[in-house]
Amino acid sequence: MADVDFEQGPEGSRLAYRQDGPADDLGRCGFFWLGGFMSDMKGTKAEALAALARETRRPGLRFDYSGHGQSAGQFTDGTISAWLEQAIHMFILPTGVAPGAVLETGDTFHFAGHLMPTLNSKVAVTVTAPSGVRHLGGGQADSIGYFYDPTDNFTLNEAGLWSVDVRVWHDGQCSGGATVPPYPSGNVLGSQNGRYWFYVVPGSAPRLIVTSPSPGFQRRVDQVQPITITGVISTRAAELSAKLRHSSSAGGSRARSP
Repeated sequence: MADVDFEQGPEGSRLAYRQDGPADDLGRCGFFWLGGFMSDMKGTKAEALAALARETRRPGLRFDYSGHGQSAGQFTDGTISAWLEQAIHMFILPTGVAPGAVLETGDTFHFAGHLMPTLNSKVAVTVTAPSGVRHLGGGQADSIGYFYDPTDNFTLNEAGLWSVDVRVWHDGQCSGGATVPPYPSGNVLGSQNGRYWFYVVPGSAPRLIVTSPSPGFQRRVDQVQPITITGVISTRAAELSAKLRHSSSAGGSRARSP
């Protein structure tokens, strides 16, 4: 059975998913599982489809809606509209850690996405931890400009601000013929010269309730303006976090006692 990974979905929802089938790209039509009401990706039908993906060497993706299975959230807080939005999100980008994402220690980092123009360009990725440790990855996109290499995945073991440096270049054929040096190049849209950041927090960290800005689109005229985000930590979440830290400390003390 495929391992469970987590993706930050719309509105910060933490969605659990599994990818079945081969690690290589054979260009075959794949499967995308959409669960029913109050069902999850470990159900009989979902497991049967996953087994078929492995047997026929086709890519397969299944996930749990928020409030279902191993995904975060309460079922009673969900809506059909929210679950539909999550399904669209998972179908378009099931494996990429987006700029500004907030993950937890122990989560898996994935880099993936479509290139524009949709060519089989080269990709180089450097992910730097808060401590300065670097994780190198990259390769070549497929024939329709999609890049993902599961061998580049790794577990996030440090809390703090992580950076991702991306470089893309095309040294092959294009509509105008063979490219010549200096080769056409690019990076992630909206990044600073190819660099963007994401955050990793301890799993016991309390959730921040954002009070501003209000949900919606941020409008600009000539340039992008910094956005100040403010919020509060709920008393219940803070108390739970303190209890978890106290229990961990107390457990450690007992373990060191003679």
